[in-house]
Amino acid sequence: MSSSDFQYQIVEPEQLSDTDWDKLTEMTHAAFKEHAERGLTMLSVSCSASLLKTRCLGNKLILATAVNKIAGYYCYSIQPSTNKQNIFKCVTLAIHPNYKRRGLSRELHRLALEQARQHDCAYGILDTSCDAPSARAAHRAAGYKDWYYTHFPNANYYSVVMRIDLSEKLSVYQRYWALIQSRLKLHFKMNKMGKLRLPCRLYRKLCAVFHQKCNLPIGTGEQLRQLSLSETQKINFQLLQFFSDFCDKHGLRYLLCYGTLIGAIRHNGFIPWDDDVDVTMPLPDYYKFRELFQNEVSNSRYEILYNMKYNVGIPYTMLGDTRTLATMPGRDIGHSRPIAIDILPCYALSDDDEVAKKQIQDIALLARRCWNFLNYHHSSKVIRFIHRRFICNRKLAALLHQIEKALEAHAWGSTRRVRPMAFIHTAFTWITPEDFDNYLVHPFEQGAFRVPRGYHKQLTDMYGNYMEFPPSDKRLPNYSSAFIRKELKDCTHP
Repeated sequence: MSSSDFQYQIVEPEQLSDTDWDKLTEMTHAAFKEHAERGLTMLSVSCSASLLKTRCLGNKLILATAVNKIAGYYCYSIQPSTNKQNIFKCVTLAIHPNYKRRGLSRELHRLALEQARQHDCAYGILDTSCDAPSARAAHRAAGYKDWYYTHFPNANYYSVVMRIDLSEKLSVYQRYWALIQSRLKLHFKMNKMGKLRLPCRLYRKLCAVFHQKCNLPIGTGEQLRQLSLSETQKINFQLLQFFSDFCDKHGLRYLLCYGTLIGAIRHNGFIPWDDDVDVTMPLPDYYKFRELFQNEVSNSRYEILYNMKYNVGIPYTMLGDTRTLATMPGRDIGHSRPIAIDILPCYALSDDDEVAKKQIQDIALLARRCWNFLNYHHSSKVIRFIHRRFICNRKLAALLHQIEKALEAHAWGSTRRVRPMAFIHTAFTWITPEDFDNYLVHPFEQGAFRVPRGYHKQLTDMYGNYMEFPPSDKRLPNYSSAFIRKELKDCTHP
């Protein structure tokens, strides 16, 4: 089926019924599903039918249908300008995954731009994520060119604004000067978000004067009280208890893993010098947890972080306490995040030994590359300058996307081996899918949580004699420092 096989019609949003809006919303979610899985907080990912209707009211819709099904739509507006010429704006362009790569996007662009020319528009604009190369390629094929970069409030990604000239044209100098100006503005605007930070101390101090709030859970300008190790452990225990109760409520599977599992077995709680919590979930439950949490939890204290959210650049999910702020060894304040527990996806491992070993090494290598993006304190000053100034988070986002694809190489249940994702552990160890159903409940601090029945073999293969304490120089906490709002005296209760 090619683009000529679809039927196109221009409609007013007011003409559509509630059923039509439900279908449009469902199609929109399907079109942006990949972005949702990557953790991009764009509005089209999570909008409801009422919100989509509100966005489209006052605009025009071009619907593309095939066999009485909506294959795609193009929402646009004509905005008046001061120079007697109008401006054309693409509000939303969505194509159902089943109908992509058939020229539908280009045809919708063509029809929409015809309307723009009829209304004497000077130029057309749209914005899209910098992390969406296929969408940008489709817009370029329709004649759009990059104009400038921007960042919208409450979004966790860069956007590129693209422009197509319909009557007046931008010179090459104007276009690239706009790109340079927008990048400099992002340096200023994103200073405390850890993106494109300039290494100038005076610059950072000036930014602190104008930007007391930032995209972190609490601003660095607030009065903060430093937490002791025991207080940090108490907050992490509360997070673990909340997570466990949420999983029990929704029938989601999980197990303690790595250092937290050692602490449960060896100490019936935290390792004395550790302030971290690691749990793992089957990949299907892992994605379901993120979806359910975002839809149901309105608690402002707890929030989930994953991928580029809060710009931490992690290839897994965290459940964080937004009252707190923690710094990691080797990272600056721009990469700070809340005190949080690590929720690691457990992926299917090949039954073939050689293939499984390579799979473990490949995923650990990708994860390690993500780690190196955030930990560069051992590098020289020149390397650190280049890293901060020129390495864009788009490369980090691409790495995170590669990891997700690698985790999904084998469908859950298709093999007899599964393994939690790890940064550096490449030991040839695994558990079975049945361990998530046939688990043990083991004491941990004031509670009890799920551990695999075969924990002894798993920990022995990975750590050797895990009951023996490591050397004193290896007994280090996960956080270099942790803080809480100063007015919150008691961190033991919500």
